Amino acid sequence: MPTDMHREARKRVEEKRKFYRQLSVYLTTSVFLFLLNAFTSPSHWWFIYPMLGWGVAIAAQYFQLFGFPGARMAGDDWEAREMEQEMRRLEAGSGDEQDEDALRLPNMEKPARKNWDEDELV
Repeated sequence: MPTDMHREARKRVEEKRKFYRQLSVYLTTSVFLFLLNAFTSPSHWWFIYPMLGWGVAIAAQYFQLFGFPGARMAGDDWEAREMEQEMRRLEAGSGDEQDEDALRLPNMEKPARKNWDEDELV
């Protein structure tokens, strides 16, 4: 018998599937309308108007489903997650200082600039 968490996960997966389907329809339709516009009336780009309206709806659905990028940083547990991630990174890469020195590029001399007369310029 599915638990509440399982039902919630299934619901979110369904919402994501619907979003990706709608996004693919949006992209396909926008290409079709662009081509239609380019061949029928290239002097006025009217295809932008329906695509902007539909794009706002797609963006709203994205933010509702996935949230705003970087919004996880505002959470209370963000600092704890970052500390854990940084600790794992530091523990895994104990020899990072040596690798970093090996990756540094040597200083190279700049080639001398060519001197020219103003009369030579076109």
